Amino acid sequence: MRSNVKTDGAEAVILGRGNIVGKPMAALLCQKAKGANATVTICHSGTRDIRAHCRRADILIAAMGVAEFVKATWSRPAQR
Repeated sequence: MRSNVKTDGAEAVILGRGNIVGKPMAALLCQKAKGANATVTICHSGTRDIRAHCRRADILIAAMGVAEFVKATWSRPAQR
């Protein structure tokens, strides 16, 4: 992966279940392959306690198509 994000064993949360971004991204991240192998959770606008899912994420992908849906307090600081 060009971004050097470690995905192996990471908790990835995808906000959005659309056919263009959400579902393909989930399929890519959960493959048993280099640059993937993550545990994937797909959330949508009806997900209960969506903030808790976001806070738990090592990787957070916002693909809901709603401007400013994710708030800064929903994520934890980046770890390097």
